[in-house]
Amino acid sequence: MSTIISLVNTRIKELQKLIVKDKIELEPWKTRHSFYKSFGEYEFIDDNSEILVGDIWARTGQTAFMETSFTVPMNWKDEYIGFEFITGGEGLLNLNGKPYAGVDDNRGYIRITQNAKVGETFDFNIEIKTGRAWEYLPNRDNPTEPFILQKSNLIIIDKFIESVYYDFYIPASFAEAYKDELLKNKIFQIIYDAFKLCDFTDKKSHKFREGLAEADEYLKKELNKIDWHKPLGKNYYCGNSHLDLIFLWPFKETERKVGRTYNTLITLMDEYPEYIFNLSQVPVYKLLSKHYPDTYKQILSYIKEGRIEPMGGTYVQNDTNLVSGESLVRQCLYGKRYMKEVLGCDVRVGYLPDVFGYSYALPQIYKKCGIDYFVTTKLSWQDTNKFPYQVFWWEGIDGSKLFTYLPWTCVDYLKVPKDHYKVLEHYEDKLKCSDYLALIGWGDGGGGPTRMDMEALRRMKSLPGVPESKFSKVEDFLDHAKEISHNLPTYNDELYFEYHRGTYTSQARNKKFNRKSELKLRDAEILCVIASLYGFAYPREELKEAWEKVLLNQFHDCIPGTSIAEVYKDSNGDYEKIFEITDCIISKSLETLALKADTSQEGKPIYVFNTLSHQRSDIAEIKVKDDKDFAVYNSKGEEIPSNQFDHKIIFYADSIPSMGYSVFYLKEGKNPLPSPFDFKDNSVSTPFYDVRLNEDGTIGQIYDKNNERNVLPSKARANVLQLFEDKPTDWDAWEIEHDFENRKWEWTKTAGPTLIETGPVRMVLRSEYKTEKSTLSQDIIFYAHKPTIDFKTSVDWAEEHTLFKVAFPVDVKSKVATYEIAFGNIKRSTTNNTSKEQAQFEVSGHRWADLSEPDYGVSILNDCKYGWDIKENIMRLTLLKSPKWPDETCDKGCHEWTYSLFPHKDNSLTPTNRQAHNLNTPLYAVMTDNHKGYKETDSFATVLKGNVIIDCVKPAEDDDKIIIRFYEPYGTRGVVKVKFINDIISCEETNLLEEKIDSDFKVVENILTFYAKPFEIKTFKLIF
Repeated sequence: MSTIISLVNTRIKELQKLIVKDKIELEPWKTRHSFYKSFGEYEFIDDNSEILVGDIWARTGQTAFMETSFTVPMNWKDEYIGFEFITGGEGLLNLNGKPYAGVDDNRGYIRITQNAKVGETFDFNIEIKTGRAWEYLPNRDNPTEPFILQKSNLIIIDKFIESVYYDFYIPASFAEAYKDELLKNKIFQIIYDAFKLCDFTDKKSHKFREGLAEADEYLKKELNKIDWHKPLGKNYYCGNSHLDLIFLWPFKETERKVGRTYNTLITLMDEYPEYIFNLSQVPVYKLLSKHYPDTYKQILSYIKEGRIEPMGGTYVQNDTNLVSGESLVRQCLYGKRYMKEVLGCDVRVGYLPDVFGYSYALPQIYKKCGIDYFVTTKLSWQDTNKFPYQVFWWEGIDGSKLFTYLPWTCVDYLKVPKDHYKVLEHYEDKLKCSDYLALIGWGDGGGGPTRMDMEALRRMKSLPGVPESKFSKVEDFLDHAKEISHNLPTYNDELYFEYHRGTYTSQARNKKFNRKSELKLRDAEILCVIASLYGFAYPREELKEAWEKVLLNQFHDCIPGTSIAEVYKDSNGDYEKIFEITDCIISKSLETLALKADTSQEGKPIYVFNTLSHQRSDIAEIKVKDDKDFAVYNSKGEEIPSNQFDHKIIFYADSIPSMGYSVFYLKEGKNPLPSPFDFKDNSVSTPFYDVRLNEDGTIGQIYDKNNERNVLPSKARANVLQLFEDKPTDWDAWEIEHDFENRKWEWTKTAGPTLIETGPVRMVLRSEYKTEKSTLSQDIIFYAHKPTIDFKTSVDWAEEHTLFKVAFPVDVKSKVATYEIAFGNIKRSTTNNTSKEQAQFEVSGHRWADLSEPDYGVSILNDCKYGWDIKENIMRLTLLKSPKWPDETCDKGCHEWTYSLFPHKDNSLTPTNRQAHNLNTPLYAVMTDNHKGYKETDSFATVLKGNVIIDCVKPAEDDDKIIIRFYEPYGTRGVVKVKFINDIISCEETNLLEEKIDSDFKVVENILTFYAKPFEIKTFKLIF
C-alpha cells in the first residue's frame, strides 16, 4: 500500500503543477517607503523607485506603497486570472482604486477576474508592512532586516484542473491522517484506480482532459459507495478570524488589519456562496465603517442575507478575571445595543475564545443580557488537568445556567487536513451531543479562512471517514445542539484557567488605571445623577466616550499585561483622557451639590460626600495653603479628631450617610485632642492593637485588644516582602511556574521605622528597603478609629524576571479562603489535596481576600492588585512581575499602592467588604463657602434592610429615567428596603439591557421593597 500511496501523491503533485496554465511576472512596481504613524498618516522617507522580483521591497518597520498595472493581452481572453504575491509582509490590495483583498503569504492566489476581457486594465495598489505579528517587537539581531519580493505573478487558472486537483487532494490528504488503516487503504486504492483511467503522458491533449474527467467521476462515485466507519454526527463549520485588537501590535495597526481581513472575506464570499462567517467586537465594525465604508456596506448586506453572523454580544473580547461586575455589564450593554441598533441583530452567543479564565459571575450577567450560549476554546490549553467537558451547562454564582460549548480551537489556523482531523479526535462528548462545531480561519493577527479552506469544506460534505459537514451560523448550531443534547453535566464553579496565571499581575500600572477608571466612572455617574436632581446637565457623551475607552482597554491581551510597550503607551493616553473627563465631572457635580447644602455655620465649610451605599465613618482630607494651625468641627459644633501634616488636614469624618453628605467646618486654632498612639523600641500601641516590629522590618506580633487574641502565630514574620526568580519556560508575561518558590529572597531594610506623623487620627511609620537594583519606601499607617492597618508602598522597580509578593502568616485555620470577584465572592481551597487544588497556586481576586474561622478572621485589602496565593495559613498578595517579553520594559519605574490588614471578629464578610470599598473609594472632601441650603447632612439612597450594594446609578440609555443597579455580595437572601431622597413617581424592574421584565416589588412613597436572592443582580428604572 505504501507504493500505491506514493504513486497517488505523485499524480496529485502532477495535477497541482497543471493548475496554472500560464503566468507572467507582474513588475516593475513603483515603490515608496514610509513609517506608519496613524491611519492615513505616514512619514515618507523616499520618492518612488522601481523594484523587480528579487529586490528588497522594504526593511523592518517600514510600510511600502507599491503600484503597477496590467492590461489583458489577446491570448488571455476569457481566462480566469489570479494574483500571487509572496513578500513576508502583510498588506491590502486596492484593485482599480477600491479595497479588494488582504495580501500575505497564507492567501495562495487572489482572484482578479473570472472572465478576462482583452484590453481591460487592472491597476494594482498595495499598502504593505514588513513582517506579520512580530514587526512591532524589538529585533535586536537585525533591526533593518531586508524583505525580498519573492513572487509577483499574474496567473491563468485552469478551473477544471484546479477542481479535479482538490477532488483528489482532499480525500488523499485526509486518508493519510486516518488511524483506520482499512479505510485509509480503501480510499487510496480508489484514487489509484481512478488515476489509471487517465493517460498522463500527454497532459496537453484533449484525451488527457477527457480521461481526467472520467477519473474524477469514478472517484466521486466510488467514494460515495463507502458506507462503513462513518463517524457519528455532523460537523458544522463557521468562518472566523480571531483578530486581537491589541497584542503584538498597537491599535493603529488593527485599523489596517481590519481592511486586510474583511476585504479578503468579501472577495471569497463573492466566490463561494455557501460561506458563512462570524464577526465579533464592536470596534471592528466601527473601524470598517470609518475607514472602509464600501466594505462595511457589503458586510451589512451579507449580515442581512444571514451569511455574516454578528457574534459575542460584548464590546470587545474582554478579560473577565480583572474587571468589575459593572464593566462586564457595560461590555454587554454597549456590545448588544450596537449589534441590535446598527447591525439589526439580537446576539445570543457569548464569545470569548482566547480569554484567560472566566468569572463565576458571567452566567448571570450573560443571561440577564439576553445571551443564552457561551463559546470559548482556551480551556483546552490547561497545563495540569484536562477540562472534563466540551458540552455542558455552566452554572454561575447565583444559579444561572448557560449552555456552553468548547470547540477545539478558533484562535489558531486549522491546517487541512491534519488539524481538521484533530477536531474529530478532540471531541469526546459525542454520546451527549453527536454533532459538533469547528471555527476555521487564520487568527491572532486576523486573516480568516483561505481558498483551500473553502475547497476542502466543499469536498468534506461527503468524504468517507469525515462526518457530514456544512457551513452554519454558530447560533444556529447551538440551538440545534441544545435540542439534540441529553444527559449534559452541570459545572458549578468559575472556569479557572490552569495557565497564564501571571496575567493577574503583569503590567501593574495598566491594572491600577483600570481599577481607578472603573471607580471614577461609578462615582461620576452617581454624582451626576444626584446633581441632575438639582438642574445639573448630565454629560452623556463624555461619559460614554470614557466608558468605551475603558472597555477597549479591557481587551484580553491588554489588561492582562501581554501586549507590547506601544500598546501601554496608547493605553496610558486613554486613561489620562478618562481621568480628565471623570475628574472634571466629579468636581462640577460636587460643586453643584455643595451649593444646595446648608453650610451657614461659623468657619470654612467642608462638604464631605460618600458615594458608597453604606454609612461610613472614615478618614477625609483637604489641602491647606498656609502654615496656620487648624481644627475641624462637625455641624453640632463639636471638635473632631484631626491631624495636620504636609499642608493637609486629615480628619475623622463620623457617620457620613450612604450616598450622601455631611458638612464640617475648618477653624483656626490648634487641635487639643491627644494622640492615642505610642511608639517605642519597635513596639506600637494603638486603640486596636499592640504591634511588635522585627529588626528586619517584618512584623513579629499583632495583638488584637478588642478580641483578646493574637493575629499572627508565635515567632511570626509578617509583611514579608518576598522576591522570586520568575523565568517561565514559555509565554513570559503570561506565566508563573508552579515551582516559582525554588529560588527566593527578600528586600533588605536600610532605614526605619521612623515616625513620620502622629496625632488624634493616625500614626505613620516609614521604613526603607532595597535590592541591588530597586528601592522601596513603605508607610505603615495605624488609625485611632479604624481597625485596619494600611501599608502604603512606593517602589522604584528595576528588576527583571522577578516576582514580588507580600506574605502574612496568620493564626487562622481554614480549608477555604474567600476572594472578592465581580458582583460577589468565591471560596477556594487552601489545601493541596488534589491536582485541581495544586493547580490553583495563583488565583485572581479583586479588592479583598479573607481567611476565617467561625469566630475570627483576617482579611487583606488592596487598592489595585489582582493576584493572590493563600495556602494553609499564609496569605500572599502578588505585587509586581517583571517579564521581558513581549515588553522588555514591563513595569520598570515607579509604582504606588496600598494594601491593608483587617483582623475581625467572626466570619461575617460584611465588614471586610465595606472596609475594602472604603479603601478603594475615598470620601470626597471639598471646600465651599457659607450659604443657606437644604440640610447639613442627607442621603440620596439608604439601604434600610437587606445585604445589597448599590453599584450603579446612571441615566437610562433610552430615556431620562434613572437606572439603579444592586447586587447581593455575600450569598444571602431576603427582603430589601431602600429609601430614596425623593418620592418615587414610577418604577419598573429591568434586565441588564434596561428592558422591562415582570417582577414583584413594591413602592410606597420613597421606599422601594424587593426580594434579593444570593448573589443576585437587580436593576430598576425609576422616576423621582
